[in-house]
Amino acid sequence: MEEAADVAERLLLDEVPSELLPPVSIDESNTRLLVDEGYYTEAELGQ
Repeated sequence: MEEAADVAERLLLDEVPSELLPPVSIDESNTRLLVDEGYYTEAELGQ
């Protein structure tokens, strides 16, 4: 039987993205990026 620590480590490693992107600041002038990338719809952002 697997140790709890081994299970936790395996789960954590499965959750790590394969590529980290630089952070992007979002304000009212560039919310289009959120829609274009599929994070929100225009309706959700009130556009």
